Amino acid sequence: MPGIIINNLENEQVFTDYHQRRGELRDALRFGVYPNLKRAIALYNSFVADYGPNGPLYDKEIWDYYTTQIAPIATVQSGMMAGATAIVAAMEQVEAAAPGTFGI
Repeated sequence: MPGIIINNLENEQVFTDYHQRRGELRDALRFGVYPNLKRAIALYNSFVADYGPNGPLYDKEIWDYYTTQIAPIATVQSGMMAGATAIVAAMEQVEAAAPGTFGI
């Protein structure tokens, strides 16, 4: 089975550059995208649970105001939250299939 051969400074640098770039991408997902999406999803779900109908902070006027204000972007917002949830789930599936990929 052929493998990566590092036997001089030139191919060592090629591999080092590759490894660094791959790590940058992984770390952007691991330390940026994943925790921030997890937090955004939790904040959104908490907001809706608290202020939405039957929530402990529900107030009809405030909820009506909120839904009116987001009406122009409600579909986009819903899509963004679904996308965030899908990204988090995909990253967790990768981690389950290849533990340590993201370290999450």
